Amino acid sequence: MLNNNPQAHAAIYFEDPDGNSLECISPLRLNFEEAFEQMSLKTWEQIKEKGLN
Repeated sequence: MLNNNPQAHAAIYFEDPDGNSLECISPLRLNFEEAFEQMSLKTWEQIKEKGLN
């Protein structure tokens, strides 16, 4: 997630079959003022599995 209160952004980076770098980015509306640091998808999945959202 990319810090940008009052919205955070989720971004995924990957390559297409031809080797072109692609980025998908989407704003996530937050209802509180807590700042978030960047995290990997794996870390986010671990947090969600533990129910610590």
